[in-house]
Amino acid sequence: MRRLISISLSLFCFAVMQAQEDTVLLKGLEIIGQRNSIDKRGIIRLDSAEMEEMKSKEIARILPLFANIHLKSYGQGNLATSSFRGTSASHTQVLWNGLRINSPMLGQTNFEDLPMDFFDDISISPGNTSTSAMSGGLGGSIELNNRAVFKKSSQIDVKQSFGSFFTIKTFGNWQWSNARLFLRLRVFSKQSENDFPFKNNTYTKPYPVERRTDADYKFLALMQEIAYSLSEKNSLHAFFWYQKNERSIPPPICIASLPDNENQHKQSFRSLLRWQHLSTKYKLSLNSAFTHDKMRYSNKISSIDALHRFYTFSENMDFRYYLNTKNRFNISANYTIDKVLSENYSKDISREEWHAQIFSIHDFGNIAVKMKIKQLTANWKKIHWIPDIAFFWEIKEDKVFLDAGIGKNYQLPGLNDMYWYPGGNPDLKAERGDIMDISLKLKKQFSSHSNIVWKNTLFYSHIYDWIVWQPDSVYAYWKAFNIKEVVSQGVESSLDFRFSKNNHSWKSRIQYAFTDSRNIVFSAEEADNYKQLIYVPKHKLSGSLNYAYKDFNLSFLNSFIGKRFTTTDNFRYMPWYWICDLSLSKEIPLRGKKIQCSLLLDN
Repeated sequence: MRRLISISLSLFCFAVMQAQEDTVLLKGLEIIGQRNSIDKRGIIRLDSAEMEEMKSKEIARILPLFANIHLKSYGQGNLATSSFRGTSASHTQVLWNGLRINSPMLGQTNFEDLPMDFFDDISISPGNTSTSAMSGGLGGSIELNNRAVFKKSSQIDVKQSFGSFFTIKTFGNWQWSNARLFLRLRVFSKQSENDFPFKNNTYTKPYPVERRTDADYKFLALMQEIAYSLSEKNSLHAFFWYQKNERSIPPPICIASLPDNENQHKQSFRSLLRWQHLSTKYKLSLNSAFTHDKMRYSNKISSIDALHRFYTFSENMDFRYYLNTKNRFNISANYTIDKVLSENYSKDISREEWHAQIFSIHDFGNIAVKMKIKQLTANWKKIHWIPDIAFFWEIKEDKVFLDAGIGKNYQLPGLNDMYWYPGGNPDLKAERGDIMDISLKLKKQFSSHSNIVWKNTLFYSHIYDWIVWQPDSVYAYWKAFNIKEVVSQGVESSLDFRFSKNNHSWKSRIQYAFTDSRNIVFSAEEADNYKQLIYVPKHKLSGSLNYAYKDFNLSFLNSFIGKRFTTTDNFRYMPWYWICDLSLSKEIPLRGKKIQCSLLLDN
């Protein structure tokens, strides 16, 4: 059993300068949100106010507060992956402005590499609720979006923070726009020695207090956005995102190792071009994207110095036709080609994917239905058809809502699963799942100042051909196989309360999730069958409380994670833990600018 407790104290100030032609400063925040509808069934969207409140937090700490996501993190600066409703990290699809940014090698995304300050909009789609043409995401999907606003404005933001363990974070944002052109440049960097103290319980009691070594990291990211309004109905958008990571990989605390033994250096570049046409009857969007990632891993003791590179080209079309206010049709298609050059592959590998989707939405007053079918094929081989149907029922106007959905999904194996040497298995099949959920939401408006929302969801998924790495019966190394069958089912419940009057504002959210995710078919070992999946907690509870008074803001976040098994027979486990974060901020006006000072206490 190992417990890690760290306390960090951060202080940052940022200045915001806004200029208009008439020199009038705009104060306040535009709240951009949407009513519940069949189109957004089950999708959790962080509105602009919530995004602004969470800017100082890591994205891996924020997402579990809004959805049944378990973020498995190895600490700041290291790997942080997500698990939706008892599925694995590769079963979460992450999209940036419609571009899938999961690694084609691992099939997953490291959330430590995603700066919260870089995004204007985050949508969380559990199960099959995503409207993206991309299939996959057996657990769910997360969409990170940027938004251009064509209005006369100029703005500069600078944020600087200092924290424990020599942690330094810097963020800068420059934005300029008018009625036709939008420009924005964002820069983010962070670095830390990350030499936190811990009790080493691999020794006998009393456990000695030691400092973590070889856990330092450096991170730099830049994002450029350009948007141009060609006319009232047509616009062009360009996005460019570059980042560079350098991190040391610490050894297990029970193993003696050379100083600075393991290191990982990574660079990535993503670019996306979009043409968008809007009219009263239809919307057409064409995207073209290119991604290049390069990662070097070195290990002195093992004499490893490996270079891995991949390139991704992606073309996407989305067409939406509004027959009338009650009926809408959508056709979308995506072509993606991934090319991997890795020293652990026997040859260079390319994979082509075709994704297509047709869905329709029909509104019958207080009842709406969405029917959807997707098609997936890889390298022009087997075609997978993916149907899905959902309905939304407003039982009592703006008070009681019921929605449900049932469908299938397929996910292609990661290229490492198929071609890594040794152990890759090119004969792997796509993982497939049957997914169902049903939700009941109750809203109560007490007055014009306060309301409460209570939502409960039952979910069920049956996933076949789950990919597992295990020792080969002939060779001495581990190999990938389609041998696991998993049933994941459970309950999600959330309660939101908001109150605002005069200069006082209270917001609170409590969320609980029970997730029973079990092996149904795994191995001949009876002890491994019908057991909870490793590292998936059955119980998860999170809560947040925010109080604002004039220019002061106080925020309290807490998360409880139940015990997680570390062996497939559920004999060994990691104990439960509970962590809390506290932050206090004050906004100070200064000569037409704003300075915000914040104090954060984490863990």
